[in-house]
Amino acid sequence: MTDTPSTPNPRHITIMGVLAILWNLGGVFDFVMVQTKNSDYLAQLSDTQLAFLEQFPIWAVAVWAISVFAAFLGSILLITRNLKSETLFYVSLVGLAIMTFRNFVIEDGAAIMG
Repeated sequence: MTDTPSTPNPRHITIMGVLAILWNLGGVFDFVMVQTKNSDYLAQLSDTQLAFLEQFPIWAVAVWAISVFAAFLGSILLITRNLKSETLFYVSLVGLAIMTFRNFVIEDGAAIMG
């Protein structure tokens, strides 16, 4: 049994996959720039916003990484029609829910990040 169907990809799946890759590439880029402390990228943030990002506990950074990379990989697998893309999107969704709860309920991320 294979994870990839043998029929050709419908055009709308390819279009959505490409759009998803581009969208999720933005999330990957943001994560990498923040984690590598890219000064040009972080220059757009206030001192309060920088402090908020720097105080993320390691578990939150791990959840953030898993979420953005699962979404990006899921987008790539969507184009190839690999059925594991669905699982990766679910993983990303759970990660997003955890990070949203942490950033906007536990912390006051909306007031800090704007």
